Amino acid sequence: MAIRINLVNPANIVETAFTRRIQDLHFKDSEIQAAQYLYIEKVLGADFLDYVIANLDDFEELITNFFTPVISYAVYKMNFYRLFAEVTDRGIQQFNNTGTTQIDSEGRAKLYAEIEETLAVKIGMMVDYCTLEAEVLTDGYSLLQINDRYTNYQEAQVFGKTLKNTYL
Repeated sequence: MAIRINLVNPANIVETAFTRRIQDLHFKDSEIQAAQYLYIEKVLGADFLDYVIANLDDFEELITNFFTPVISYAVYKMNFYRLFAEVTDRGIQQFNNTGTTQIDSEGRAKLYAEIEETLAVKIGMMVDYCTLEAEVLTDGYSLLQINDRYTNYQEAQVFGKTLKNTYL
């Protein structure tokens, strides 16, 4: 795996995936890099990602409308439980804000399932867009190597709920 520039930054993640203000310092460059690797490079192929990075201006629509949401929801999913608790030298600490009510484990499970489902939809939209673009554009899109796992809709079990039409 080659080290590549991050196509999104922490502020993009907050703006794209969250409904309320959360500090972007919760999201590290290494986590963005991991999400980009898992959900862009592994889905569309390393050669295609390298081409996009080398020609950023030509792929602004793809990056803004498809890569940014996929990476943002992937980072959200990867950091989900850390937003509720953290490991310190005193053990695992759960956050508790005055004036708010914490959701219970069932509520967290439902929220996590929603994040996973949203990520799956965003991946599907990205794959569909790239597939359609490859049919009409040869520049760069000829380098697409879409992972077979992401070419067919699947069902996935998430917290006992069957999600249909997912790419996870």
